[in-house]
Amino acid sequence: MPPKPLICQSCGKPLDRPSDHGTEADGTPSAEYCAVCYKHGAFSQPAATMEQMIDRAANVLVIQMGLPLAKAKELVATYMPKLRRWKQ
Repeated sequence: MPPKPLICQSCGKPLDRPSDHGTEADGTPSAEYCAVCYKHGAFSQPAATMEQMIDRAANVLVIQMGLPLAKAKELVATYMPKLRRWKQ
């Protein structure tokens, strides 16, 4: 079985390349968060809600994959609550 792909545990972005990874406070790459969500050991937008993040991620899917906005939001809403940052 191939290894499970790494994804940002805040937004779901694939962490395919070293440059995709955010950074910890000491400058080392984050194993869990992307460069957009996490810099220098802290979230870039600490007050963001899961609903706001769903909207942002859905907009990316609309642009990158050409999905209708409603379908993109539906898709993102299925995985976002399972990510470490948003788990209750």
